[in-house]
Amino acid sequence: MPKSLPLILLLFPFLFACNRYQYSSVSSSQLDRNEINELVFENDSLKVVYNFMGSDLGPEIFIENKLEEPVFIDWRESALVINGHTNSYAPIQVDLYGNALQGLLPGMPSTIDLIPPRANVNKTPLVISQHYVTDIPKSMLHKTRYTAAGISRPVKTAIFTEGNSPMRFSSYISYMVGRSNNAPLHMEHSFYISSVMNARAAPPAIMVNGNHGNQFYTSKLTAGGTVGAVLAVGAITAGVLITDKIKASGY
Repeated sequence: MPKSLPLILLLFPFLFACNRYQYSSVSSSQLDRNEINELVFENDSLKVVYNFMGSDLGPEIFIENKLEEPVFIDWRESALVINGHTNSYAPIQVDLYGNALQGLLPGMPSTIDLIPPRANVNKTPLVISQHYVTDIPKSMLHKTRYTAAGISRPVKTAIFTEGNSPMRFSSYISYMVGRSNNAPLHMEHSFYISSVMNARAAPPAIMVNGNHGNQFYTSKLTAGGTVGAVLAVGAITAGVLITDKIKASGY
């Protein structure tokens, strides 16, 4: 096996060079941005911070209780609504026949989070793998350069307004104050994709400074990359077989 390692190392750059990445920036006409571009809502009772940085659209949500009484977040009654489609923050559990279960399965996490007075909770309740966006009109994509950590890279960028954005979505959060069985209150925050950047550079190169709280990315393996992966697997297998044969012959 060790003799096949150099072959694998030679093939790795070929494989990873065929990935295309798309970086989507999220904006909101309702919410402010903090110093790392997270989107923030705040009133006298709660502070809610949305961080989208990562490999999919599902945000990390920070909620601070500013009250002197507990707050209960009901994730089952909360959702991310994307272009009109509802994605529950706590999907309903079903049995083998597709029937909704009234209670949680043993060992499953609670769908309600308690936030004590003057405390907070940090949650990533939903993971949504978005398809690589390919239907951006070519006329909207402009060749530019993106600079991070002193390195400039060629990219293609499209800018959108809330009116012509390819994706509009909202976060709907249900919560109770004082007791978990009190009448629920609701808050809703709207978002839209304000820019899309296509690049070959991987996330560590683009998001090196960490100030990307409003940006998520998706990736696509090109046709060349797929063929390369197949060839690589075949070459690695052949290398292993040849190595084993050499070892068996005593060389």
